[in-house]
Amino acid sequence: MKQLKESRFSVSEFESNTWRVTVEEGVTREDILHPAYFAHCARRITPFDRMEILDDLSSFYAEALVLSVNRNGVRLQILHWHELDATEPVDTDECEVKWTGPHGKFAVVRTADKATLVNQISTKIEAQRWLAENTRKIA
Repeated sequence: MKQLKESRFSVSEFESNTWRVTVEEGVTREDILHPAYFAHCARRITPFDRMEILDDLSSFYAEALVLSVNRNGVRLQILHWHELDATEPVDTDECEVKWTGPHGKFAVVRTADKATLVNQISTKIEAQRWLAENTRKIA
C-alpha cells in the first residue's frame, strides 16, 4: 500500500488562515459570493483559507472556503449557511437598541434622556431580548 509522504502532512495553521468577517447589515449571500466584494482584501487572502462570516445583527453565520484569489477578487464556496434565531423588535417609544461601537457594542438607550440602561451586549438580538424581558422594569 502506498503511504502519504510526511512532507504533505502539516498543521493547518501553518498552511492557511481562518478569517472572521463581519459584514454590514443588509449584505446578502449573493453580495458575499461576488468576487469583487473582497477584492480590496485579496492580497491578504490565499486559496483554501476559510472565512467565518456574520453580519452586524448576527442574523446569519456562514463558513466559506476560498477557491481562488486574484487582484480582481476572491472566489468563495459557501460550506455552511445558517440563519440565526431572530427576535422580534420590542415596540416601545421609551427605549431603543443602538450600536455604540466595538467597545460599547449594542446598548439599550432610554429615548427621553439618552441614558444607557445596559451596554456591552454582543448582538442586536440579545439586546432586543434584554429589552423585551425588562420592559416592565423600565416603565
